[in-house]
Amino acid sequence: MGKFLLPLSEYNRIYQVTHGVLQGVPDATAGRACLFFAAVGGYVLNQCYKIRAQVVGGCILPLRG
Repeated sequence: MGKFLLPLSEYNRIYQVTHGVLQGVPDATAGRACLFFAAVGGYVLNQCYKIRAQVVGGCILPLRG
């Protein structure tokens, strides 16, 4: 396994802060939370750690015939 770009302790800190903010949102759902984590994570990696990150999110819906 190669070297990680971000130490586990820093990843944990980002997760805990993001999760804490999400806990304060009354209408938070799992569907919204995953996009929130992706957006915040990408922003923090780009702005604070200067690690190029691209936010990707979405879903696959079944086609109706």
